[in-house]
Amino acid sequence: ASLRQAALDQLSGARVGNELRALLTLPNAAKALALMQQDGVLELLHKGLRFDAELWARNQARQPSASDALALLCRREEDIDSVFRALQFRKSSSLKRLHVQ
Repeated sequence: ASLRQAALDQLSGARVGNELRALLTLPNAAKALALMQQDGVLELLHKGLRFDAELWARNQARQPSASDALALLCRREEDIDSVFRALQFRKSSSLKRLHVQ
């Protein structure tokens, strides 16, 4: 495992989820997420994560909750359950698929 992965493995899913929850609600989250994607950090957090700038921009007008924003980062609909479980996110009852592959 890489040094980055080893460092992340020391953090609990709850801790990573809390930090990501805070990041996802920031007005400038797209910039941080783009850097995390570029540096491979999102994939280290979970293989089901990726940042799509166009998808993100299309959904920002509706001011998504942290849960909906995390769903936007999921590569596929099938990844949502495992991503939410690993990062200890609670799915909102209004969680909808926000993107189409």
